[in-house]
Amino acid sequence: MKAIDYCEKIFDGTHDSPKPNAEGKHYLINSKNISTGQIDYNGAYKISDDDYNKIIKRSGVKKGDILISMIGTIGNLCIVDDDSPDYAIKNMGVFRCKNSVDRNKLFYYLQTNDFKQKSNNFLNSSIQKFLTLDFIRNLDIQKEILDKIDVDKLTRVDLLIKHNNDVINVLINKIKDIYSFYFENSKLSNCDKNYFDSFSGCYLPLGWKYENLGKYIDGITTGLNPRANFVLNNGGKIPYVTIKNIEDNGINLKKCDYIDMDAFNKIQNRSKLKNGDILYTSLSPAGLTYFLLSWKNEFQINESVFCIKTNDCKLNKYYLYTALNTNSFKKYENNFVNGSNQKSIKQAQILDLKILIPSKELIDKFSNKVQSLYLEIDKLQRQNTILSSYKHEILNFLVKKLV
Repeated sequence: MKAIDYCEKIFDGTHDSPKPNAEGKHYLINSKNISTGQIDYNGAYKISDDDYNKIIKRSGVKKGDILISMIGTIGNLCIVDDDSPDYAIKNMGVFRCKNSVDRNKLFYYLQTNDFKQKSNNFLNSSIQKFLTLDFIRNLDIQKEILDKIDVDKLTRVDLLIKHNNDVINVLINKIKDIYSFYFENSKLSNCDKNYFDSFSGCYLPLGWKYENLGKYIDGITTGLNPRANFVLNNGGKIPYVTIKNIEDNGINLKKCDYIDMDAFNKIQNRSKLKNGDILYTSLSPAGLTYFLLSWKNEFQINESVFCIKTNDCKLNKYYLYTALNTNSFKKYENNFVNGSNQKSIKQAQILDLKILIPSKELIDKFSNKVQSLYLEIDKLQRQNTILSSYKHEILNFLVKKLV
C-alpha cells in the first residue's frame, strides 16, 4: 500500500519566506523546530497575520497530524498534540491519517531504516536534495510492518527521552540564570564610568574586556569528507557526524552514516577530538554546538563540523561554552553568517568573534557552580543516545524480518 492509502491527505507547508514581524501573534515553524520530536520555538520567528492566514489556508495543521521535514535536514518528525495549533509551517510535509489508522504506527515507521533507505535512494537520484510530495504520497509501506509495530513499548522509550530533555532544558535555564547573575547583572551594577568599551558601546567593570575568541582557544579543526578519503557504510559501525546530527539538545547518532576504524583514524588525525572541546556547525544552521565532556572515540565528524579546541589555561571551557550559547552572543554571531542559499560561517570569522572576558575570579566562581550541571546534562544526553539506539533496534529488527 502507498502512504496516501493510510491518510485522508498528504500535503506540505509553504516554501515562501515571509518576513519576521515582531508584532505578529503566530510563529513560523520549520524542520529545526521539530528536531526533538516536539515543537520547539527556539529560533522560530513570528510572522504577520496576513502571512499566517495565507499559509494556513493552504497548509493549516491540526491535532494528530504527523509533520516531517522535507528540505535541509530530512526526516525530523513530530505529532501535533495541540488542540488548536496557532503556528504556520514551512518546508515540511504533513500526514493526516484516516480515523481507521493508528497514526503512531505510521509515525514510528517513518523512523525505520526502511524509510531512511527509500528516502536516501530518492535523494541520491535527484538533482535537488529534498523530498517531494509525490515521493511521500507514493511511499510503499507494508501493512504487515505497521501491524507489528509495538506502539506502547516505543512510546515508553520516547517518554523517557522526553523526560530527560525536559530535565536538560531546566538545567540549561539554570546555567543561563547563573551566567546572568555573575556577568550580565554584574556588568550593569559594577561598571566603571571611566572604562568605556568601544566594541560593546557601554561601560564595563574595570578589567573586563571584549576580545577575539581566537586568543583564548588552541585553534579550530574539522573532520574529513569521504570523497577520496574513505567509503561510507562499508560495514563499519562508527557513527559519522555531520551538521544535521547536531541538535539543540545534543547529538543524534541514529541519523548518521557509518565508517570503519581506518576512516576513524584518518579523520582523528585531522580533527584531533578530545574531551572538553566544542563541536560547532558551520552551516544550515550555523552556530549549533555540542560539548564533548565525555567523548570515548564513539564517533567522528565531517568537514562542515568545526571543533573548537578549548584550553582551560586560556579560558575555562564551562564559561566559554556558556558564553557561546547566550542570546546576546547568538545575535552578534548571526551578523557573520553569510551566503545566499546556505547560511554559513568560516573558521577565520569564528576566530575573530568578540567574546566577553570578565575577571578570572568571577569565571572561576561561575565554573565551580555550573560544572556539576553540565556533567548531569552530559549524563542525560548519553542516556538518550542509549534509549534512541534501543528504540531503533526494536524498529529495524522488525523491518528486517518483514521486508
